[in-house]
Amino acid sequence: MCSFLWCFPIAGVITIAVAMSHGLVYWLLGVATWLWELLPQGCWPISCIQVPDDMKLFWQALLSAEITVGSFLKLPSNVYLLGLKRWGGALLVRHCYRDLFDQMMDLHSSGTKRRFCITGTPGIGKSFFAVVLMGWLVKEKKVRTIVFDTAGSRYLFTFYGMNVIVKEGNQNDFRDKLNNSATWWIIDMGPARDVCEASTVLLASHNLDQYLTLLNLRVATALHMPLWTDDEIEKCRSQLFPTLDAAMVQTLMLKWGNIPRYVLEKATDEQAQRSLDAAINACQWKDMLKGI
Repeated sequence: MCSFLWCFPIAGVITIAVAMSHGLVYWLLGVATWLWELLPQGCWPISCIQVPDDMKLFWQALLSAEITVGSFLKLPSNVYLLGLKRWGGALLVRHCYRDLFDQMMDLHSSGTKRRFCITGTPGIGKSFFAVVLMGWLVKEKKVRTIVFDTAGSRYLFTFYGMNVIVKEGNQNDFRDKLNNSATWWIIDMGPARDVCEASTVLLASHNLDQYLTLLNLRVATALHMPLWTDDEIEKCRSQLFPTLDAAMVQTLMLKWGNIPRYVLEKATDEQAQRSLDAAINACQWKDMLKGI
């Protein structure tokens, strides 16, 4: 039986040399690769940093939760969406979220499209859709690798059943994963800088350059997220913003439209409301025509 000396590093510190048969080489190589993924020190490249526990707690909760259309996705106490306290611990799973997901999956499975740009009016919750999208990809489509770009950071989520390994890096990291067609790349309001093999979803408003950049690529298409319905606004007000007066919210809806950022989240933010008033006063007919 042929054997030889094989060396490999663990955590860049220890080197183990063993004599083994060819068959054992391949088995141990698979084990070593799996262990390398699990080790924090094995994060490649070196720019990866320690991920806060809040992000891990979010994923543990999301993988255990039911994501039901028309209902609220509620995380346990002190667990926040994407580990960000400012996002809160609950969101309304809109019916259009399911429609968009099903459209993407149909186009993706047919092989006609694998790059998607989700557009819509700013403030309607495209970023929150990323949470639901990733949850469905993992739970329903058994996706094992997701790269998520948001606010200048890049996260790598690797799933093993109900367990997830989370790594954080910068916008140049995890390129090997992006060049794998089994990976899904979710970009929250940022540029799709790389042309890669990963299936790509860009969450963007119409006026962003990256919207057009992605659509110019092959097998790319745009899908539109609609404004909220009156019922969705009221359901979200009563559950997540119960201190807001219903009549005041109705007045803001007539003024700004059914955009939760302005009629719920910033309903009592005087500066935000003044900036909207200023935008209306500065608007001209030519500006309105450009938006059509």
